[in-house]
Amino acid sequence: MLEVLAPYEKLPAGASSDPNRASVVLRLTYGHVSFLLTGDMFAEAEGGLLATNAPVQSDVLKVAHHGSRTSSSDGFIERVGPAVAVISVGENNRHGHPHEEIWRALLEQVGEQNLFLTSERGDVEFVTDGSRLEVKTDR
Repeated sequence: MLEVLAPYEKLPAGASSDPNRASVVLRLTYGHVSFLLTGDMFAEAEGGLLATNAPVQSDVLKVAHHGSRTSSSDGFIERVGPAVAVISVGENNRHGHPHEEIWRALLEQVGEQNLFLTSERGDVEFVTDGSRLEVKTDR
C-alpha cells in the first residue's frame, strides 16, 4: 500500500518560494515492512504530520533533506521509530550534510550498522518479502 502523507490539501506557507516546503511524503507498506520516504520536507511539515497523527511509524526512514538540520527533529525520529535509516548525500558536499546533530540522533535510534549514507555506501537497495528486510549496497 502506498499512502501520500504530504503535502496537505493546502500548500504550506513559503512553498512557492521554496519547493522543499511542499515535499511529497510517502509511506510504502508491503506486508509487515514499511518505508517512510520524506523528500526534502522541513521540520514544520514533520510537526504537521505528528499533529494529525499521520501513520509515520516505519521500519525504514529515508532521511529528509540529506540529513540537514532543518528536518529530522528528535520527536519525529522517535515517532517514526525506524530500525534502518538512509541518507542520500553527496561526498564532501558544500552544505556539510548530514548535520552532526541529525547524524547523532539517527545513530542513537538505529545504530551504526543500520545507518546508510550514499556518500559512503553508494546505492542502497532494500529487498523485502513483506516479512524480512535485506539491505544491499554498492560498497
